[in-house]
Amino acid sequence: MQELLVEPTEGSIHGLCILFSYETPVAGWDKHGAFKTEKKFSATTTRHINKYLELAADGARTVTQEWITEQVAKAKFS
Repeated sequence: MQELLVEPTEGSIHGLCILFSYETPVAGWDKHGAFKTEKKFSATTTRHINKYLELAADGARTVTQEWITEQVAKAKFS
């Protein structure tokens, strides 16, 4: 598991942290708080996601895998 931190840039309103399972973004944090994919992965990946998000006091919202992929693409081209 690895994490990508996208630092805020001029004109951006927030940073984005993304947790990857190999090449796949699976969870993260944005200006609205924690989020995780609705897609089912292995027990190991699920355990890593839960550990990564355990500090989310209000829990993590569930989003589509496509939404996470779009956020990563937007961040790369901002």
